[in-house]
Amino acid sequence: MKSILLTYIILLFIVYFSFFGIGSTLPGNWNLILMSAAKFLFICFVFMNLKEAHPFWKITFPILIGIYSFSIWILT
Repeated sequence: MKSILLTYIILLFIVYFSFFGIGSTLPGNWNLILMSAAKFLFICFVFMNLKEAHPFWKITFPILIGIYSFSIWILT
């Protein structure tokens, strides 16, 4: 249960950082590069936790990540 909650919190961070970034302390290109790397690592962590999750979450998380990726693609 803890891993599912941690996974959900990490997904929320992915969405938050995607829209707001790390901040204005980094130059624009570095901000983009670091956020892409961080999102990739977070998504890998989510999928590693899915092998122990309930079947509902095994279906729900890939769908949510797909919707998220498609919406980011459309918005950019």
